[in-house]
Amino acid sequence: PSHDKEKQEQEARQELEQLLTKEEYFEARQSSETAFYTSPEIITSMYKVLRHFGFEGGYPLGRTFGTGAFIGLMPADMAATSRWYGSELDPITAKIGQALYPDSQLLESGFQNAEFPYARFNLAIGNPPFSDTRITDTNKKRAEIDGMKTHNYIIAKSGMHLKPGNGLLANIVTGK
Repeated sequence: PSHDKEKQEQEARQELEQLLTKEEYFEARQSSETAFYTSPEIITSMYKVLRHFGFEGGYPLGRTFGTGAFIGLMPADMAATSRWYGSELDPITAKIGQALYPDSQLLESGFQNAEFPYARFNLAIGNPPFSDTRITDTNKKRAEIDGMKTHNYIIAKSGMHLKPGNGLLANIVTGK
């Protein structure tokens, strides 16, 4: 059985190499080290908790939106009154999310380079990549968070974009 799995993985790699440019394949390999796709059960549970805290819709921010699972799994009543914004570093993943959710303002960019309005969003939600990599942020307004580890940076910058007194931050975090 493990031989079959290895063969399938090898075939999938070969197919990807044929479908993608060398640059795209390299980016996909790099992304696979930090990308994590959240299960629908976890996302659905997060929305139940957010509803309990009074979130009914508005301006959600998906800082590392991936293919858009948090957008697609938002309950219909919340989605009907929401306008999504977000950023995704991996170009292929970003293009998938943009294609799936064309009415959203989704940028192909690392969150550190995505300039969203401050104090505008009433929800920042997602699964930030956990990494020892430190983010360089040259924006003087964010000097205090320059150099933070990726996950800490994303959480800290998210807070800057939330409406004071009316913003919810929903993250999946690790105990590490």
